[in-house]
Amino acid sequence: MSITKPNYVYAAKLERVVDGDTYELMVDLGCSVWHKLTVRLLGVNTPETKGATRDAGLAATREAERWFADHHSLVVELRKEPKRQTDAFRRYLALIYGTNFAGHQASLSEHLLATHHAVLFRPDQPTGE
Repeated sequence: MSITKPNYVYAAKLERVVDGDTYELMVDLGCSVWHKLTVRLLGVNTPETKGATRDAGLAATREAERWFADHHSLVVELRKEPKRQTDAFRRYLALIYGTNFAGHQASLSEHLLATHHAVLFRPDQPTGE
Protein backbone atom coordinates (compact mmCIF):
# COMPACT_ATOMS: atom_id res chain seq x y z
CA MET A 1 0.00 0.00 0.00
CA SER A 2 1.33 3.39 -0.91
CA ILE A 3 -0.07 6.40 0.89
CA THR A 4 1.71 9.58 -0.02
CA LYS A 5 -0.36 12.55 1.08
CA PRO A 6 -3.54 13.49 2.89
CA ASN A 7 -6.64 13.33 0.80
CA TYR A 8 -8.83 15.48 3.03
CA VAL A 9 -8.44 17.45 6.26
CA TYR A 10 -11.50 18.24 8.38
CA ALA A 11 -12.39 19.73 11.72
CA ALA A 12 -13.96 16.97 13.79
CA LYS A 13 -15.74 16.11 17.03
CA LEU A 14 -15.42 12.82 18.86
CA GLU A 15 -18.59 10.74 18.98
CA ARG A 16 -17.17 7.55 20.50
CA VAL A 17 -13.93 5.72 21.24
CA VAL A 18 -14.48 2.21 19.87
CA ASP A 19 -11.09 0.93 21.00
CA GLY A 20 -7.50 2.16 21.18
CA ASP A 21 -7.12 2.79 17.45
CA THR A 22 -10.72 3.10 16.18
CA TYR A 23 -13.04 6.07 16.69
CA GLU A 24 -16.37 7.43 15.53
CA LEU A 25 -16.07 11.10 14.58
CA MET A 26 -18.38 13.76 13.29
CA VAL A 27 -16.50 15.66 10.60
CA ASP A 28 -17.31 19.18 9.48
CA LEU A 29 -17.71 19.18 5.69
CA GLY A 30 -18.46 22.91 5.64
CA CYS A 31 -21.65 24.91 5.14
CA SER A 32 -23.12 23.44 8.36
CA VAL A 33 -22.86 19.89 6.97
CA TRP A 34 -21.54 17.22 9.35
CA HIS A 35 -20.95 13.55 8.55
CA LYS A 36 -20.28 10.62 10.88
CA LEU A 37 -17.22 8.50 10.03
CA THR A 38 -15.55 5.53 11.65
CA VAL A 39 -11.78 5.99 11.44
CA ARG A 40 -8.76 3.84 12.25
CA LEU A 41 -5.46 5.44 13.15
CA LEU A 42 -2.96 5.14 10.34
CA GLY A 43 0.47 3.76 11.17
CA VAL A 44 -0.19 2.42 14.68
CA ASN A 45 -1.83 -0.62 16.20
CA THR A 46 -3.17 -1.06 19.73
CA PRO A 47 -3.92 -4.35 21.51
CA GLU A 48 -7.34 -5.91 21.01
CA THR A 49 -9.99 -5.55 23.72
CA LYS A 50 -10.89 -9.23 23.48
CA GLY A 51 -8.88 -12.36 24.09
CA ALA A 52 -5.37 -12.56 25.50
CA THR A 53 -4.66 -8.83 25.05
CA ARG A 54 -7.91 -7.65 26.69
CA ASP A 55 -6.30 -5.81 29.63
CA ALA A 56 -3.78 -4.00 27.45
CA GLY A 57 -6.51 -3.22 24.89
CA LEU A 58 -8.77 -1.72 27.53
CA ALA A 59 -5.83 0.32 28.88
CA ALA A 60 -5.18 1.68 25.36
CA THR A 61 -8.86 2.54 25.01
CA ARG A 62 -8.84 4.41 28.35
CA GLU A 63 -5.67 6.29 27.32
CA ALA A 64 -7.32 7.38 24.07
CA GLU A 65 -10.38 8.54 26.03
CA ARG A 66 -8.10 10.58 28.33
CA TRP A 67 -6.33 12.12 25.32
CA PHE A 68 -9.66 13.18 23.80
CA ALA A 69 -10.79 14.63 27.15
CA ASP A 70 -7.64 16.78 27.21
CA HIS A 71 -7.76 17.90 23.57
CA HIS A 72 -10.30 20.03 21.75
CA SER A 73 -10.30 21.55 18.26
CA LEU A 74 -9.80 18.16 16.66
CA VAL A 75 -8.53 17.83 13.12
CA VAL A 76 -8.76 14.56 11.20
CA GLU A 77 -6.53 13.95 8.19
CA LEU A 78 -8.03 11.20 6.04
CA ARG A 79 -5.84 9.04 3.83
CA LYS A 80 -6.68 6.25 1.47
CA GLU A 81 -5.08 3.46 -0.44
CA PRO A 82 -4.79 4.02 -4.19
CA LYS A 83 -7.62 1.59 -5.04
CA ARG A 84 -9.97 1.83 -2.06
CA GLN A 85 -11.23 4.43 0.33
CA THR A 86 -11.72 2.34 3.49
CA ASP A 87 -10.05 -0.68 5.09
CA ALA A 88 -11.50 -4.20 5.29
CA PHE A 89 -13.67 -3.10 8.25
CA ARG A 90 -15.05 -0.07 6.35
CA ARG A 91 -13.05 2.40 8.44
CA TYR A 92 -11.33 5.41 6.95
CA LEU A 93 -7.59 5.53 7.63
CA ALA A 94 -6.73 8.74 9.44
CA LEU A 95 -4.38 10.78 11.55
CA ILE A 96 -5.97 12.73 14.40
CA TYR A 97 -4.62 15.93 15.93
CA GLY A 98 -5.97 18.01 18.77
CA THR A 99 -5.17 21.15 20.69
CA ASN A 100 -4.89 20.88 24.47
CA PHE A 101 -6.09 23.54 26.88
CA ALA A 102 -2.61 25.10 26.99
CA GLY A 103 -2.81 25.64 23.22
CA HIS A 104 -0.34 22.92 22.17
CA GLN A 105 -1.20 20.78 19.17
CA ALA A 106 -0.58 17.03 19.50
CA SER A 107 -0.95 13.84 17.52
CA LEU A 108 -3.02 11.03 19.03
CA SER A 109 -0.87 8.41 17.29
CA GLU A 110 2.34 9.88 18.67
CA HIS A 111 0.80 10.03 22.15
CA LEU A 112 -0.26 6.38 22.10
CA LEU A 113 3.22 5.37 20.91
CA ALA A 114 4.95 7.50 23.57
CA THR A 115 2.79 6.05 26.36
CA HIS A 116 3.42 2.48 25.11
CA HIS A 117 -0.23 1.83 24.31
CA ALA A 118 0.48 1.34 20.59
CA VAL A 119 3.14 0.00 18.27
CA LEU A 120 4.08 1.08 14.78
CA PHE A 121 2.02 -0.70 12.16
CA ARG A 122 2.81 -1.31 8.51
CA PRO A 123 -0.31 -1.63 6.33
CA ASP A 124 0.90 -4.93 4.87
CA GLN A 125 0.91 -6.53 8.35
CA PRO A 126 -2.27 -8.20 9.61
CA THR A 127 -3.95 -6.38 12.50
CA GLY A 128 -5.66 -9.38 14.02
CA GLU A 129 -8.91 -7.38 14.16
